[in-house]
Amino acid sequence: MVKLKPIGLYDELSFPDLEQMVAALKLTDRINMDQLYEEFCASLEEIQKATKDTTKSTSEKWVAIFQNVGKDNMTNMFKIVSFVLSVPGSNAFVERIFSLMANKWSDSRNRCSTELIKK
Repeated sequence: MVKLKPIGLYDELSFPDLEQMVAALKLTDRINMDQLYEEFCASLEEIQKATKDTTKSTSEKWVAIFQNVGKDNMTNMFKIVSFVLSVPGSNAFVERIFSLMANKWSDSRNRCSTELIKK
């Protein structure tokens, strides 16, 4: 998790940070490091602007960067950011499902079929 922290853009992002992220996420076979370096250099100004903006969330910052630079110009960076941001921050959703299932399938309703619960 420490290696993924720079994606939050709370501090200045550097290329070695990106290299460590790629290695930690085991994306070395899907990311072209030479192109990633070029994308990083081309978008460095936008990344620095986003880092200074404390009013936006991490995802809003990255959306602004991709809009200003162009998502097509940052394919490798987009792969990394979308991979990291797609991981949920907590398991609250899963816990809620278990809670709902416990309400539906209780000791008094133990004969419910799987089809009924799905519906």
